[in-house]
Amino acid sequence: MMRKLSFYVAIILCLVLIVPVAGGCSKTEEQNTFEKLLSLLPVEAKEGRAISIIDYESFRKVNGISLYDEDSNKITKEVYTETIMNTYNSGDMFGVDILWYSSDWTGILNDGLFSPITHENIGYSITDVNAEINNIQSLRIVSPGAGEYNDNLDALVAAVGDFNAQSTKDALENRSEWPSWAKDNFVSEEHEKIAIYSWGDGLEIHLGSRYEPPHIDPIGRAVPLAVSDGQFFFGGSTADIKSAIDASMNKKSSLADIPEYVLVAQYMHDLNTIGLLIMDEVLLPDALDAPESIFGPKLKNFTTVGMGLGKDDKGEYMALVIVFDNTVAAEEGFSALEQKVEVYNKIYDMNDNNNKYYIYDTEISVDNIVLSAKLYTGHKSLWRHWFINLWPVVFKR
Repeated sequence: MMRKLSFYVAIILCLVLIVPVAGGCSKTEEQNTFEKLLSLLPVEAKEGRAISIIDYESFRKVNGISLYDEDSNKITKEVYTETIMNTYNSGDMFGVDILWYSSDWTGILNDGLFSPITHENIGYSITDVNAEINNIQSLRIVSPGAGEYNDNLDALVAAVGDFNAQSTKDALENRSEWPSWAKDNFVSEEHEKIAIYSWGDGLEIHLGSRYEPPHIDPIGRAVPLAVSDGQFFFGGSTADIKSAIDASMNKKSSLADIPEYVLVAQYMHDLNTIGLLIMDEVLLPDALDAPESIFGPKLKNFTTVGMGLGKDDKGEYMALVIVFDNTVAAEEGFSALEQKVEVYNKIYDMNDNNNKYYIYDTEISVDNIVLSAKLYTGHKSLWRHWFINLWPVVFKR
């Protein structure tokens, strides 16, 4: 009787702690930053998109960057930016590659030295941002230097951090430096008691007003935004922002209601990643169907993939999480990934000049329908190399 009772208690706990997929609890029972961010974007944000998530707090921790000086005062945005760029230019910074997927309104690398966030004319600074989620357009345009903003006009971004709604309201009271079209079209409205600010059509381009107050981006768009205490939202329209606010308040479905995405977020948290991309199988390219004899067996029969960066005592690694259709497919994926690493290493042999690309150690495991792996390498951009350049080679529909 006690065995039966224990069994039913375990089942109930599993149902309470996580939305289950094909039977089985995840390793992580308490919500992490990645999960929290998933709850800030509406479920439709995934359609035709890859999801970028960056944990800036983890990024700063792994790189030994503090937001406070020796006197426990918060550093200025100038000092923070200089620290990031100096470390980046030295070539020693781990994980800087993931910052290429940050937005101009929350991150630092895309146009960080010039973007609206550096001017603090909307009441917050880059030092206030702790983590963000962004639905980037597609893998075609997420490579560094590809000019993402040109193809990503209707991206939706949410962030958590030390945001203060009153500070943003106060900052927007000063409109003396705004271009005339922004002044004429400025509107403030409330949705669920959160103020949303807009300047006409959020996708309209004004090339003559780049990087100007109040919140104008590299191609002259004043994108609508909303700042609440602790959270930030922006999107191509006020309707998009309202949708995100509703998702954050559980008034509509969010990305956190997609079981596969939750599993990726939880296992990525277990792998101690600083950032990741999540993508559905349906977005894989059809072209470049490379022969298996060259690149090894393909991973197949999966629904969702997450890739990112991590670092531990062994070194730096590409973090990989794949949710499969079933447990048999997951076990087959385990074998296929081991073979693929072996073939990959033959291409980038340790004895030639490409030894930095070598995968020198692995930790691969399967838990029910989830494969998780650490692929240790000296190639800091391996995760992006696989995710973007080798999708058709590594994976198969």
